[in-house]
Amino acid sequence: MNYIISIINPDSLSILMDLCNQLFPYVLLSKLRRAISSGWGFTCIRRSVYMKPTILLINFQDQQKLRKLKMALLPFKLRIKTIEPQDYSQPIGYLAGVKEISQVQIPSALIPQEQMEKEMLILAGITGNLFDQVLYTLRKAGTPVDYKAVLTEHNQNWNCMQLYKELEKEHNMYHPS
Repeated sequence: MNYIISIINPDSLSILMDLCNQLFPYVLLSKLRRAISSGWGFTCIRRSVYMKPTILLINFQDQQKLRKLKMALLPFKLRIKTIEPQDYSQPIGYLAGVKEISQVQIPSALIPQEQMEKEMLILAGITGNLFDQVLYTLRKAGTPVDYKAVLTEHNQNWNCMQLYKELEKEHNMYHPS
């Protein structure tokens, strides 16, 4: 989603900045801030939605392992969300808190009764150095997770079972029995 803003003079930039902060409090407007400091002209702003870094934990049966994993990740101040089986049919993006993805209403008779055999961890909104630190901490804590994934534009509309099957297929492709 793009917003194109035409800037006439430096005074209108600060007014526009105040307006944007009121309308989109969670939108990163770094390009607009740079435009304010550099003078006036035409500026195109790419709307980037702020999402708190989140880790989704799916199909964790061992409560001791789950507690150990959460304790290891506590210093990062990430949002850690354990997904219940009744939510497996919801889009992963919705579960992670992506505002543009809404909840799906599925009658209980149509919800697939498939079971996951392994645990799955999804990293959403975690990039760069934080991503490396989180993975290192998980390894160091001794809490191995069978399937790990990153929320992307490609998979954010998938449900948990779709992602699980894709990860299972990739795992079997790289680690044949």
